[in-house]
Amino acid sequence: TSIYALPVKDVCILDEIYEFQWEFSDILNKTKDAFKPKLLSKVIDYLETHVHALLGPNKNNEAAMQGVKEELHNIESIKDLFMVLQRKYISWFNYELIVKLVDVFLPNNRSLKRTWSDYKEKLKDYLLNSGGLLTDADALEFGITDVPPGTRVMIAKVDRDDY
Repeated sequence: TSIYALPVKDVCILDEIYEFQWEFSDILNKTKDAFKPKLLSKVIDYLETHVHALLGPNKNNEAAMQGVKEELHNIESIKDLFMVLQRKYISWFNYELIVKLVDVFLPNNRSLKRTWSDYKEKLKDYLLNSGGLLTDADALEFGITDVPPGTRVMIAKVDRDDY
């Protein structure tokens, strides 16, 4: 026999995540507005050069890299660029690529850098002190095989069931 139990949803946690998503969207919009159209070709060139970083180690193969490069070639505006990045490569908890683009292409925009830094600290504090979003787990339980056996890892559960 099996026992079935409905998942417990913590409304407070869901509300907090919702707030982070809104804050991320607001900051991303400010960032998009700060990137002027004349930077588009340089940003695309930068991303093509760093396509392996977009894909990560698990999807880093020639076919995937070529697909990303073709997708980047079809981008015609800063708005298109940010839509592609948000749809495929960044999220409210995985935003370091945007921070890197700000550092590289808007190095004098201290306000935007500070905004992203504040967001990072707020998110870090939330994840470490939220009581349940981070789990200390055996790496193999989550399919992480590139660490020594018995290694404990921190796993963060997020709204799309990504870990």
